[in-house]
Amino acid sequence: MATTYLPVRELPFAGESLTGLVRRHAVAMQYRSVGQLLSLMEGVRFPAHLDHTQRGPALASLARFVRRDEHVLRQMTAHRWTSRLMLQERGTESPDHCDSKTLLRFFDAARPRVCARCLAESPTLERLVWSFRPLGICAEHAELLVEQCTQCERRFSPSRLDLVRCQCGFNITEIPPNPVTGRAFELTHRIAAWLEGDESGPLELPTAAGFLWLDRLRSAVARASVWLELVKREWATPEPQTDESLA
Repeated sequence: MATTYLPVRELPFAGESLTGLVRRHAVAMQYRSVGQLLSLMEGVRFPAHLDHTQRGPALASLARFVRRDEHVLRQMTAHRWTSRLMLQERGTESPDHCDSKTLLRFFDAARPRVCARCLAESPTLERLVWSFRPLGICAEHAELLVEQCTQCERRFSPSRLDLVRCQCGFNITEIPPNPVTGRAFELTHRIAAWLEGDESGPLELPTAAGFLWLDRLRSAVARASVWLELVKREWATPEPQTDESLA
């Protein structure tokens, strides 16, 4: 018989991802994985990345499962930014979720990034914004987000239960600080403000059009090695830094 709700009630954190909330439930109930916990919801199918779950039977079932309001859980997914990222045709209703192309363009849940300083302060809080590709820098700590362990040099596993430790056992909070200053950090704050609706988008375009234009620009400059090297020198960007992140 399927379980309809969990006896443990973990409170959502501000800015937390849906994956993070479910992970904390799995840890609290001593399950071996997030997948094992979700398997208790018989007949419910989730997307490959939990943070991409949109309104529908899966989100409604999960809301009952963890005994939280469905709207609260939606705000923990990439779809909370639908109005900022999805273009709307004139005369049509506003979309209520990001389509697959938008998710693929702007989010990467398969290669999780973290801010080591954020984890040192809140070891169980996985921030949703870490998966937003255009923000490769923590706007709070001015630190380059990291996606691989400095000990074993492997990318962090998205399925690990202990958010602070790499699958090799290394404590991620011990990664040396990698500060970002100047123009790069200034742009980080501007992009974060565009995403949250605190400022108008680039070039005074509708925000979704601005983000799409910037992504096309990113795709072009990512292939311009001479330009990237020039920016590295002029902005004094920290290492390691991938071309995609820099672009």
